[in-house]
Amino acid sequence: SGRGRDTGPGAAPARQLGEAAAPRLGGAGSRALARGDVHAAANLLGRAAELLPPDHADRPSVLLRAGAALHEVGEFDRAIEAYEAST
Repeated sequence: SGRGRDTGPGAAPARQLGEAAAPRLGGAGSRALARGDVHAAANLLGRAAELLPPDHADRPSVLLRAGAALHEVGEFDRAIEAYEAST
């Protein structure tokens, strides 16, 4: 996961906005997982992980939760990718 990072004039504010949104998406994903909505959890947690820079302290735990949700919905290849990216 993780997309290429822009380096243009708006890159820093966009990264800051993404890092601010990631905990909200991750929290919503965790709540979806807790209520058994694994499809929503996989989507939300995956989006949260994409917004966090690779070295962010929260990224591994978000990726682990995303991997669990992806596994539950049968997205085994994507689950493995999330697990591997978490280490």
